[in-house]
Amino acid sequence: MATYRQIYISFWSDTKVCDDFSPEDKYFYIYLLTNPHTNICGCYEISSSQMAQELGYNEESVKKLLRRMEQTHDVIRYNWQKKELLILNWHKYNWTKSPKMISAVRAVAQYIKTDEYRVYILSTLERTINGQKEPAPQPAAAGTLSPAAPAQPAAITAHQKTDEEETMSRMVASYEQNIGPIKRAVFDAMRTWWLSKGVEPDMICAAMDEAAMQNAPNWTYAEGILRRCLSAGITTLAGFRADQKHFQSKRKGGTPAAPADQQEEPSLYAAFGMN
Repeated sequence: MATYRQIYISFWSDTKVCDDFSPEDKYFYIYLLTNPHTNICGCYEISSSQMAQELGYNEESVKKLLRRMEQTHDVIRYNWQKKELLILNWHKYNWTKSPKMISAVRAVAQYIKTDEYRVYILSTLERTINGQKEPAPQPAAAGTLSPAAPAQPAAITAHQKTDEEETMSRMVASYEQNIGPIKRAVFDAMRTWWLSKGVEPDMICAAMDEAAMQNAPNWTYAEGILRRCLSAGITTLAGFRADQKHFQSKRKGGTPAAPADQQEEPSLYAAFGMN
């Protein structure tokens, strides 16, 4: 753990801070940037009760400040269920291209519990390494606010976004388990396979499992499976499993037990030239 954190003097002349932050906002934001729970990623676990204790505030005041930082100033994200806080744009003032720093970020990022936050950190790291100036897409704030927050008019949209985020989180977790740290391009590709091409998320995860099992843990191999599945009209996990069973039965010399209406369905493995 670092024994100090830097605050650039430009903080006090930043137009957003000067024009929009109240004195209390400034105090609270500096606390979020410098408290002993911070780490190299700028994403750390801390509860509202811990903040209240350390700041000398009551917990309700802390909750209001957290919502203000997220909704009004758009400088943080806070997951109330997992008690995890992400400081947006932390990288601008705390990261370099040093191999030691890059390794440290990757090492700490694997312990981030909120998948969207971990994706943001790793995507931002890739951009930093590649010298890209455009910021990584920021995680959506929907679904992370305290239950005590006032109801928003866009509640239905927020719920839909949360469902989508949960599904993407599941696929991201599968990717990182089978292949490794995810890149933004892969994240976008998975989303396209699901929402644009109609492939079931569980089947996308199964394709990544299969890639790892075939000792080819990479997205190119997994996407090749998905492409051949789609050309065979297979878009669900059930269809994928049935095709696997069909192929395994043929390899053993048995008679496939597929229903009559599926017996003519082309095998995924036939596309690979494996039968």
